[in-house]
Amino acid sequence: MLDRLAQEIVAAGEDGYKLVHLYEWLEGQILARRAVNATLDRASARVERKKNQGGGRMV
Repeated sequence: MLDRLAQEIVAAGEDGYKLVHLYEWLEGQILARRAVNATLDRASARVERKKNQGGGRMV
């Protein structure tokens, strides 16, 4: 999706600047989603480690 938008920005020539804010917003959304997914992965891994250690208190 970001690649397609980049193509449109370049194809628009001098008017491409009008789409830059959209590109930056979309890029930010993608990065934020990746960060959330990474946090969820770390949380899941922590739960699995605790489970494999025989339980215990989660801290």
